[in-house]
Order: sequence, then C-alpha cells, then structure tokens
Amino acid sequence: MTKRDLGGDRIQALVDRVLPCRRVIDVGCDHGYTSMGLAQREDIGQVLATDISGPSLAKLQEVIEDGGEGWKKKITCVRADGLRGLPWREADALVISGMGGGLVRSILEGEVNLSRSCRQWVLSPQSDLAHFRTYLASLSYEIREDMVEEGGKFYTLFDVRLDGKIQPDYLEKLEEGDPFFLDYGPDLLARRDPVLLRKMRKDLVVLEDLERKLSARPLEKRGNKQESRLKEVIEEKSRLAAWLGPDR
Repeated sequence: MTKRDLGGDRIQALVDRVLPCRRVIDVGCDHGYTSMGLAQREDIGQVLATDISGPSLAKLQEVIEDGGEGWKKKITCVRADGLRGLPWREADALVISGMGGGLVRSILEGEVNLSRSCRQWVLSPQSDLAHFRTYLASLSYEIREDMVEEGGKFYTLFDVRLDGKIQPDYLEKLEEGDPFFLDYGPDLLARRDPVLLRKMRKDLVVLEDLERKLSARPLEKRGNKQESRLKEVIEEKSRLAAWLGPDR
C-alpha cells in the first residue's frame, strides 16, 4: 500500500481522532481521503467507505485499484444511504463529516443497532451545531470537542465515547440553554481553545460590521424587526468582547 499525502488539517484531524481499532465506517466518504488516511494507519484494521454517490465511490475505487493489494485488503467501498444496508452489522468506530447536523443525527438514528455497536463516533457536522450539541448531550455519552481551521473556515470535531459518561460540567452548561455555550461549545470555551478564540475574533469583526450597517439607518426609519436585531447584535458583540478580553 503506497502512503499518500492526503493534505488538509480537517481530514488529518478526523483520522487522528479515531482510536486504534479493527473496524471503522466512514459514512459519506466522498472521494475517500478520510478512508485512505484511516487505512494508512497500522493500528486500524478494516475501513468501510460508504457514500450515496456512485461517481464519488468510483473515484475512490480507482485509487484503491492503483494502490495495489494493500489498499484492496483494507478498504471496502459500498454505495449506501447512511448506515442502511451495509454488510457490517457492527463496528468499532464511526466517522461522519461534511454534512449538516440534522443529517448526521438522522444517520445515527437511522440504524441504531449499528451506530450504538461502536465505542466511538468522530463527527464533524457543518451546520446547526447548537441543536446537534443538545442532541448529543441527551445521549449521555462522553463528549470531547476540538476545532480545526482550514482555508479560513472553522470545523468543530466531536469525539464521542460511547463507553464513557457525559461530563457533568458540559451537561450543566448545555442544560442552561445559553446560546453562547450552545453555539461555541462548553468544552472548547472551558479550555479557551486557541482555534476557537480565532473564530471568536473573526465573529466579533463580523458583528461590529453588522452593527455599523444597522446603526447607519436613521432611528425613525428602522422597523421593529431591525431594531430588535440591532440590540441582539450589540449584546452578542459585547459578550464576545468580554470573553476575549483586552488582548483580543
């Protein structure tokens, strides 16, 4: 098996988070960079690469064929919708990335016996993080979060350990329903994750620009909706600035 430079901090972070194991399912593998990264690890046995797109799987299959017997022995490609109809009925780890939070949740819930047979989920939803955090917390599993920046975009990674219990501090913050902790994550905030702080600084600049635009309109010409939004922006900006502190 020829080692490949898969590139990209996000893909590498996903690959690195998976614990040593026998079987990993990479759901929605696309062109298969995560699957190939997992297969390159000597402490991972088999990788099941799934995608609903036939053309994407075909490209990965070409790479596997060109890579020799090593790739063929470790990676199996299956066209599937989520976890439905897979040849494996259990696995050690599950990787899902590049989808909205609602879709990731539906995949996890679509085949509960298979998803819950794993001892680890490595998940990186691209949207709706507040609702997704609430969902994960409701399952009571241990949740570890990381954030990766790539190409000016920020990606949150959830390392969910199904053989562990959710951290009391994490659960308490989410149960308060505070949008700040729901959006940014109590784990990342608690340790002042450096990548998260970069994202917060970027968000602060966006809020300051939005405040200027909303404030530029004369008060008498602002509708109730616009005035309400301006107040929200000012509150969000103030909280971000206070969290970042004077050295932001």
